[in-house]
Amino acid sequence: SHTAYLVGKRAYYPPMDKFYASEVEVSLGTDWMSNDMFKVMRAAILLGRITSGDQALIDAWDALELATMGYFVAITFLAGLTGPIQLAAHAVAIQIAEIGIGFAFGFSEAAAVSVAFDVGRKDELGLRRTIHRAVVFGAGGMILYAGVLALIPAYLTALFVAPGAPVAGNVSIITVTLLPVVAICLAADCGRIVLVGVLRGLGDTRRPVTLNLAGFWLVALPLATVLGLGTSLGVTGIWFGMAVGMGVISILLARRLTQA
Repeated sequence: SHTAYLVGKRAYYPPMDKFYASEVEVSLGTDWMSNDMFKVMRAAILLGRITSGDQALIDAWDALELATMGYFVAITFLAGLTGPIQLAAHAVAIQIAEIGIGFAFGFSEAAAVSVAFDVGRKDELGLRRTIHRAVVFGAGGMILYAGVLALIPAYLTALFVAPGAPVAGNVSIITVTLLPVVAICLAADCGRIVLVGVLRGLGDTRRPVTLNLAGFWLVALPLATVLGLGTSLGVTGIWFGMAVGMGVISILLARRLTQA
């Protein structure tokens, strides 16, 4: 965990560019000096650029990803509390879901660039077309992939779980049951991913970050905890909680876009 605000105050500058380049999993953390995540994100951006000399090393979107990494770590911790087999099923589900998420992230990045280009040209008609295409292709593609998860969960599970592995049968059974819920989560999350890119292109970054952090920590995580640990749903309840949180964020970002 990179406590950027603390190390900046202490004039200690770790080589974060090397960590990023080595694909080490890095998350941003608060500390006793500041519990304001926005200060930490800002410090991470500035420190990374100053120490590396690369002004493109980390931007607001990268900082958001680092700030929300802790949420996914917490979700995995919750899955672990439901039992080792359910944790294994959760890990398989995450890997399968990442394919669709990566697709949506690609369109989100493309939307950010294209929208900013249209804004710079003051092309309102082109801007509307770009936003429409980003939502249709980015969100639509992710929803189609979610449909695949719901229709052929057994086939996808077999690609990731080796038949001869220990407790493979139990893991496969839970994963097959879990993937339709993962599909719901992906469908709810598609708007969040694509709309963040659109709003970023419009120059609106602070409010989307606020909405993402609030949706993750104040809606998704508490609900996932209640449904996952307080009911018999187990890891399935965790994914239901995540789906609700993602859906709330998507709705709020869509509303934000209409106000932009």
